Amino acid sequence: MSLAEAERSSREAVNAAVEHRAELSRSGRLVWIYLNHPDNGHQPKIGDPDWVKLFGSGDAADRWFETHDPEGVAWAYETGGGQRQASVWIYLPDEGSSAIGDPAWAKIFASMQTA
Repeated sequence: MSLAEAERSSREAVNAAVEHRAELSRSGRLVWIYLNHPDNGHQPKIGDPDWVKLFGSGDAADRWFETHDPEGVAWAYETGGGQRQASVWIYLPDEGSSAIGDPAWAKIFASMQTA
């Protein structure tokens, strides 16, 4: 879905996007993000420990979902600045947005220096 609608019917464009995503995964440049939705009136805010969950792989996200939120979804985002480090940095252009599936929702950085 990261491709423009006109490119989605191009086998060449789709294959290139799939290969690019596989390379990002192999090189440790993807993180999977789960946005914690409001629960029982509590609205998590940016900076709260339970605001988002970040996973280093889709498998790690799936294992967490099995126990904690079987209907949950994590979205893959590319880290800017190289391979992710012990921490990643998140930039939100619109702090009020919860459009996590939109590729423009957040920018993820591998280090504070690249952020």
